Amino acid sequence: MVDELRVWNVKRSDAEIMGAYSKALLGNEAGLVGYYKFNEAPGSMTAADSVTTAGHTAHTGTLMAATPGAVPTFVTPDPLPPVACP
Repeated sequence: MVDELRVWNVKRSDAEIMGAYSKALLGNEAGLVGYYKFNEAPGSMTAADSVTTAGHTAHTGTLMAATPGAVPTFVTPDPLPPVACP
């Protein structure tokens, strides 16, 4: 399973990648040219581009496969448990 796809037009160091690995992006980060969160409804066949930089042309992604039986789909993850504060 893939949770999100981030496409950059700049070289990113291992430290930069690992530092942002589990953090949500705003969509306006320098060099970000494609940001697919895959938060669409189950059964959807397209993924929205979430880059928000001024002048960016959004590119909707279409889910495809080599064979009809392998077409991917979005799945709804189990919700995270609530966070308890002391």
